[in-house]
Amino acid sequence: MSVATIKTNFDPETGGRWPRSGTEPYARYRGPYTVENASTLLEEEPLELYNGWLVWDKLTDFEERGFGANIEEILDLTARWLGFGRAYPDQVECELVGGDVIKPDVCMASDERVKTRLAARGPDNRLLLQGGPELAIELRSPSNTRAEERRKRKQYFDNGTLLVWDVDPKRKRIWVWRAENPDQHVEYKGDDLIDCEPLLPGWQRRAGDFFAQNLTAGEVAGQAAQEWRADERHKERLNSLREVLLLQAGLKFGPDLPADLADDLAERLNRLEVVQLTALVASIAASPTLVDWLSSFPAK
Repeated sequence: MSVATIKTNFDPETGGRWPRSGTEPYARYRGPYTVENASTLLEEEPLELYNGWLVWDKLTDFEERGFGANIEEILDLTARWLGFGRAYPDQVECELVGGDVIKPDVCMASDERVKTRLAARGPDNRLLLQGGPELAIELRSPSNTRAEERRKRKQYFDNGTLLVWDVDPKRKRIWVWRAENPDQHVEYKGDDLIDCEPLLPGWQRRAGDFFAQNLTAGEVAGQAAQEWRADERHKERLNSLREVLLLQAGLKFGPDLPADLADDLAERLNRLEVVQLTALVASIAASPTLVDWLSSFPAK
């Protein structure tokens, strides 16, 4: 099939009209389009593949894309911090069982899923995720219908997705659907704390943060930033205690402190934590000799 033919998305029964929604292709006979013969066209941003037909979706506007960026950045930093994986913006192509290709507006996938489920498809060997990501996020647009949203959620859950976030940028609401109970949802807004269990254990975030206009880098990182700052303070304290101990050892035991022992001492101090180093600060003052002080070190 030629590219020229593909571009028409031709259907004799509808006079060549493109499907107008994600549900319309399923009312037609199966179309002729596949990943193999339409992979170049699938690169185009608003294009997905349903039941063998290419379907255009209305693009989100500037403000909606900003909210999508908030969601992707917050989840990406959190997923990295917790060692889960990454969040991705739109254009992640997910090839589903049966050949449909859909693109969540935002998604989050574990490192393990990306490692094991990426496959090169089509003549240009495009990397498509086989099945859905663990978390799929869809931004509602005026062109979406509830029936289309239900169908898409079912497709995600049937292909291994665990969570679907249905985000309404205009009303600033998030509806969370879970694979284990796909017909029920929980709504979040404003000060409600949304979680991402079981993917990001223990993490929570104020739902309204995803719709804020001017989040700082620290606000985007949230809890992760607090942990990073605490970690930096912890490292600074460790370094200070080690420097103090090396200085005190040099002053008190300098004549008895060979160069090779000084190097060994620095290496041993680098293995100790704050509580152990603090105890050595106290013990060095009470130790009459270097041997006495070294005997107070924790066992290796």
